[in-house]
Amino acid sequence: MKITLMTGITLAAAALAGGCGSGGNTGAVDDFVKSLATAECDWEFRCCTDAEIMQQEMGKFVDKATCVQFKELALQNVHYAEKLAVRESRISVDSAQAQACVAAQSDKACNATAGSPPPPSPSPGTVDPCTLVFKGATAVGDACQFANECIKGAHCVATGAGAEGVCVPYQEEKQICNTNGDCDPTVFNLYCAKQDFQCHLRSPLGGPCAYTIDKTSGMPTTPLKLECDTTTGANLYCDPASSTCQALPGSGQACLMPPLPPGVFNTCAAGLVCDTGATNTCRGPGMIGDDCTRINCDATLFCDRTMTPNTCKSLPTLGQMCTPSNGRCAAPYFCNFSVAPAVCAQAAQLGDACSTTVQCDPTTLYCDMTTTPGMPTCKSKLPDGATCTSSAMCLSKVCSFNGITGTCMPSTAVQCIGRM
Repeated sequence: MKITLMTGITLAAAALAGGCGSGGNTGAVDDFVKSLATAECDWEFRCCTDAEIMQQEMGKFVDKATCVQFKELALQNVHYAEKLAVRESRISVDSAQAQACVAAQSDKACNATAGSPPPPSPSPGTVDPCTLVFKGATAVGDACQFANECIKGAHCVATGAGAEGVCVPYQEEKQICNTNGDCDPTVFNLYCAKQDFQCHLRSPLGGPCAYTIDKTSGMPTTPLKLECDTTTGANLYCDPASSTCQALPGSGQACLMPPLPPGVFNTCAAGLVCDTGATNTCRGPGMIGDDCTRINCDATLFCDRTMTPNTCKSLPTLGQMCTPSNGRCAAPYFCNFSVAPAVCAQAAQLGDACSTTVQCDPTTLYCDMTTTPGMPTCKSKLPDGATCTSSAMCLSKVCSFNGITGTCMPSTAVQCIGRM
């Protein structure tokens, strides 16, 4: 969730000014930070497994109460400048937006599983309340020290004369601009168009768009001179033939066929793939019972190629054959190839004996082969920064080597799709 970060033009000078006057209600900043930290931890312990929390937090905490302390510290560091500015009455805390920001974090859904539709996008023009918590109070033309202390529609521009800047108004729609930074960022989809260097709203479906025309070939190329709305999952692209914004094909619609327009890299809308069979239609990954001859199954399923047609099926569970699934089993089981036919078996737990045929629970444990000879044992996987000799030892599943040993490094494996 995005929260506006105040940047001091000269932080040292701003800090020196912090003792002047009684100013505004700095307790409102503390209350907001505490509430938001609590909401963030509620989400993390609702949506992430213990292993994922251990991995992404590097083992800093294992319970919600301690999580709040660390999150609160991080947010205090982010908002230390806001607290100073509130004390100097340069900005104020909008209590309604602060409550809305915390509520949005509290109501935030867990991440979607692979192949599942993402949660509904905010309505076009919806502004994240977390960006509106701190309201500027410095008028246009007055001296300023921080980037977001100016009133709505203005920003703090450095004058080059020491610590202070001046509050300068943003450009509005149809006013001239040099860059996107000149156009008011609080107006949804306002940008500086390269067609006439005026602030424009990005075009909706069916609206006008324009490519740059290559002077040598006469062909359209990027960058766009008039842009389409690509925010909030709009899936729009500029159609060179009509110079209008069109939507990438949805489920069941014909794929966008090559050659693709400049800057367009997908033949279907987000989350869909092109079924390259006779129909060439867009569809999602295969679900249970779907034909997977030409389409990959959802990541939680496997394609049974022993059937005609090939069919997406659930991963086998305890006691079921796992050869057709290429050795994959539903968590937390593993495919035991020491028996014929191979079947999904119960993984060994912490402290249990393990071997090449008896695997440890792969989510949180690894088989330590360095223990008493002939008695390998399941041990807890290591957090980021720990010394490792194989990736299997790390919660992140990434051991970066520098010589004989390595270090557990972060990965993108954390999904936070809900606690099992």
